[in-house]
Amino acid sequence: MRNKSILAKLPAFMAVGSAGLLLLASRTMAADDLIDKMFQAADQAAQEQMDKMKKAGEEQSQQQQPSQSRRRQAPPSQPSPQQSQQPTSEPQAASPQTPAPDAVAQSDAPGDCCTPEATAAIAKRVGKYDVLGIKLGMPAKEAAAILKARGLQFKPETVKYDVLPDPLIYGVYAINEVLVRKSGVQPGAEKLYLTLTMPPNPQVVTKINRFIMFTKETAPAQQALVGDLVKKYGPVSFATPPTSLYAPGVQDLYWVDDAQGKRLNDQTNREGNESELLNQCRGKATFRSAAQEGSVTPGGGHEIQTDPGTVKHGLEEGYAALVGNYYGEQCATHNIIHARLYSAGSLGISAPGVVGALTVVIGNGPLHRSATDASHKFLMEAAKMRDIKEKEGAQKNRPAL
Repeated sequence: MRNKSILAKLPAFMAVGSAGLLLLASRTMAADDLIDKMFQAADQAAQEQMDKMKKAGEEQSQQQQPSQSRRRQAPPSQPSPQQSQQPTSEPQAASPQTPAPDAVAQSDAPGDCCTPEATAAIAKRVGKYDVLGIKLGMPAKEAAAILKARGLQFKPETVKYDVLPDPLIYGVYAINEVLVRKSGVQPGAEKLYLTLTMPPNPQVVTKINRFIMFTKETAPAQQALVGDLVKKYGPVSFATPPTSLYAPGVQDLYWVDDAQGKRLNDQTNREGNESELLNQCRGKATFRSAAQEGSVTPGGGHEIQTDPGTVKHGLEEGYAALVGNYYGEQCATHNIIHARLYSAGSLGISAPGVVGALTVVIGNGPLHRSATDASHKFLMEAAKMRDIKEKEGAQKNRPAL
């Protein structure tokens, strides 16, 4: 109930926005320097906010201690002579013992969900796969450096709450020169979207999404491209038939790992379609490849940016609100890679077996869940501290009557 009252106030203090492209047509800016400064400022602001919360909590605890110390417990009653002479009853069942230190340490291990420490621990073990050298769990600064080295122009995307001192950077959107010159879906266009963890977590990549549209000169053969993807990501968990590329126009390939990192090799149901796990999780925020998930044309598949409303929803409600309680337990324990190959018809190529565009997305359930819930708690605590401060200020006010 407490969270609901806090949430009711948050939308009024919230704004979603993004910085403009860091490259103008006439000049190149030091994008990596600006990103570095933004990341540093965000980390510093988050740490300062956490310190303030900790201090406020300590002060509140100290204020409660004097009243608690004045409370005297009644002395234990002495047994009467008759009671002391009565035979003792059968021994009572022992009360649960305090867990041994090792057990406590294990339950609070960094790998448990959902704290900044847990997020950092998960980030260290999810970098098995990459897109253009960018891996899940990679620090945002390193990922930005790779984008810059590839010649992509990028912008941070942020969400702002008045209960926090600075905007939260939740993603980096990068495009190549083709899209800088002309927006839309153009031959030769390439874009990447990196979803990032937010404070109080370390700022790392939690989802990678890439779209590339080839040209007539660079369009690859379907069989060769699929072979390269398999070589890079390993055995496929599920794939639609190769003939799907020209009817309805896309071929989908999935690679699914369980919580232990083991590849799930057969994610096909009785009807020959994708398993329930894939069917339910692929459209969730953790693994969604595009705003129009079911699009069979590059015109719908190229919108790979994270929806700001989804970010807001996760921050204010937590991870389960994004995926649902039932499927959340499944989606939160898997790593899924999804590649979608588009036919080359949009390039004016009529030959079968030629790929005109490609999207690749990598998402990790444990990382996204831990980071989202840690940020949710962080925001709720900031709102709570705001309410306490406002109440304390109101108690000092004494209007003339």
